[in-house]
Amino acid sequence: MINTLYWVYMLMNLYTDSKKLETYNRLHFFMLIFLFMCYLYNALDVFSFLKILFIAITIGIIFEILPFVKSSSGDTKMIAISSLYIFLVTPLKPFIIPIILFFVFRLISALFSVSFIVIGMIYININSRYKTQLEEGVNFGVMAYRGTFKRINGVLNISTETPATIAIIISTFIITFIY
Repeated sequence: MINTLYWVYMLMNLYTDSKKLETYNRLHFFMLIFLFMCYLYNALDVFSFLKILFIAITIGIIFEILPFVKSSSGDTKMIAISSLYIFLVTPLKPFIIPIILFFVFRLISALFSVSFIVIGMIYININSRYKTQLEEGVNFGVMAYRGTFKRINGVLNISTETPATIAIIISTFIITFIY
């Protein structure tokens, strides 16, 4: 039941995040309440619940503040929920789960960004008509996977926007099935 509801929650976030690059607070709140009831039902320590929540939100806020890291409040909420879920289904210590999840998430996000940039550069090189438009900027993308390539003072400026839900799903899947 917990597994099914969590993966439905993540698939709903994947849909909204891929479509509009946003997630819904109501969905995060209901999942948080459900996980809290699961903690109470399984007679787990509520202090562990609060500790995981605090660590995940603190790390998430730090990543949101950093200027060189693209992170949003929806990413922080999904990682907090995922950390609580991982604690329910694995024997990991509560304080280490959000740290591992953020590390794996950032690693997978970086791989996505690099692959997206490489694909965009190949796309621009194949279509020679875009080479002349680089001064104005080239936008391409499918749904919420957007990239902008623009030449500013002879330097190619690359900006990408990708939904973080995919990286969070993969991170949670990896951590859950390793243990």
